[in-house]
Amino acid sequence: MACDICDTIKHLVDHRDDYVKNHNIDLEFAYPDGNWNRDGGPVNHDFYDAYLHVLKKEYNIINNLRFFTQSFTGYQLSSLSRSEGKNSVKSTTKNLDVILDKSANTPDETIHKYVAITKSKFLPNYLVCPPKKILGEIGWNVKGNTVNGDTYANQEHINTLYETGIINKLRYLSEKGQSINILEIGSGYGGLAYHLKSIVPKANYYLCDLPESLLFSSIYISISSPQFKSIIYDGTDKSILTQDNSAFVFVPNYMFDDLVESKYNVDLVINTISLAEMSEKQVHIYLEKIKEMIGDSGIFFEQNSTNSSFTYGNLKTSLSEFFPYRETQVAKSVSLFRRTSSTDVWSNLPIDKIIDPSLRPFRSSSWNIYWIGYWLTNWSFYKAMLHRVKKYAFK
Repeated sequence: MACDICDTIKHLVDHRDDYVKNHNIDLEFAYPDGNWNRDGGPVNHDFYDAYLHVLKKEYNIINNLRFFTQSFTGYQLSSLSRSEGKNSVKSTTKNLDVILDKSANTPDETIHKYVAITKSKFLPNYLVCPPKKILGEIGWNVKGNTVNGDTYANQEHINTLYETGIINKLRYLSEKGQSINILEIGSGYGGLAYHLKSIVPKANYYLCDLPESLLFSSIYISISSPQFKSIIYDGTDKSILTQDNSAFVFVPNYMFDDLVESKYNVDLVINTISLAEMSEKQVHIYLEKIKEMIGDSGIFFEQNSTNSSFTYGNLKTSLSEFFPYRETQVAKSVSLFRRTSSTDVWSNLPIDKIIDPSLRPFRSSSWNIYWIGYWLTNWSFYKAMLHRVKKYAFK
């Protein structure tokens, strides 16, 4: 399966020039730019090195796929630490057990944070989302779950989607038999897609990204979620884009127009981090088309840095030029932790008209009082804060 995916993705990359030329696609939109330009620096070099490395189709590489996804998340799994200045392909795994033994007794800050945001009985059990123990996934054992920095990042997204009422709305519509369409632009290695699809299993889930990136997400999803069909769209059969078959559909970014032109209404569009890594033109094109796709009933959920050297001015200001309604989201379960990005929900109509307030938990004043008490008595929170103090005090 993984070898076939490698061949399919390589074909999409190798024939991108011809497809773009034959379909008169805007060159500035079609090719990697901004932070993903091949000349964009060490992060990008690692990304393309990892892409070529996985294309070798060797068992030991595919079986440890997650070791090569740090360009998407900023977290290096093989060292259980931030990835800045590190190369995923060149990092040794021969002495992995020795390296990890040094970290075993000192879980990083995100582990304490994960415990804190999943501890409350007010987060339904089905929303606690540990990764599958496959493809090299490693971390600390928390009640039988594998937890690392990426685990926490995905869980934070799920918590926020829940507290906005988005997850409850999608599940409600799905239970009524309505077709659900989710589009994730910049889907990374597929971690969030895997979790969200497990929560709303009947959804049609579209992952749009550079074809090089789709190599990682399509392998990860196909192996982690074999109960769902996975389809890599190659532009030959547009009917694939409108089939209501609860599948994962992987769409190369330069074929995004086909998805837009399919006139398929999208209930939820997701972007985490990558808008701030694109060029100005790419951002404008995506926002214009997202606005069209969500119509009057859909939601655009995005989490991006407000200060990025790779984007133009203030991204949030640009977003407000396309979407008249905005609601900044700070999930109560993660509200006291420091964040380097801002989460917002955008729409074409008032958000309360799209998401019924009854579907949004923790909205009353009594809940606000509860959360204050919860954080004041939650030892996991204090351990996370203590970890930060020690980290910066003894540099």
